[in-house]
Amino acid sequence: LDFSSKMREILEERGKTVLDEFSERCAQRNIKYQTVLDTGLIANEICSRAQIADLVVIGHRGVNEQFSTGLLGTTAESITRKCPRPVFISPMAFREIRRPVLAYDGSERASRAMRAGSTTPSRPRHHCTFQCSSLTESPHA
Repeated sequence: LDFSSKMREILEERGKTVLDEFSERCAQRNIKYQTVLDTGLIANEICSRAQIADLVVIGHRGVNEQFSTGLLGTTAESITRKCPRPVFISPMAFREIRRPVLAYDGSERASRAMRAGSTTPSRPRHHCTFQCSSLTESPHA
């Protein structure tokens, strides 16, 4: 029995199960969707697929989130560093977005984020707070 082949088979079956559950949820809500089962390093595969996307949406931790500590999981951190597109990182307990905050430092990337955020379809219904940060000392220091 080849351990590597057996492990690949188990992971592939798990991936198909997850995609089937996702497909069922989308169908119940009349949401258009497309599923793909890739094989490879997760962060690399997601970043590769991101080439044809406008936004990448991921969870901040994987399936073992309840056992982990720290700010981000290794996959989420890797994706945010490598991804050619904006990345939305959602916590486990997700709520509807009603009051977004844009951290703006005057850089070209922050300006692009501001432009992207101002053109989202939900923009007219929501108030956005702009957080401007600088390298100067706090007035309370």
